[in-house]
Amino acid sequence: MASSEDKMIDFHISRLKDRQAEVLLRTIEELLKFGAKAERALPALEAVYKSASDPNVKEAAHRAGRTIFFASKNGNEGAV
Repeated sequence: MASSEDKMIDFHISRLKDRQAEVLLRTIEELLKFGAKAERALPALEAVYKSASDPNVKEAAHRAGRTIFFASKNGNEGAV
């Protein structure tokens, strides 16, 4: 059974399919709070980075992807 934290991460991953910049920016910030636990969001963040036309969304997805990736490699389980 998935924990409530896992469900929240999954919810935010699903929101990365939205096209509204405001939604994407909020969602990316929320994912950052999960730190390394959001590692499974990396493919979705990469897709946002590649497809976003808004430069702020592109930058946020890139920053979050790098932060979460390195947190997972360093074993930082908590928020970043």
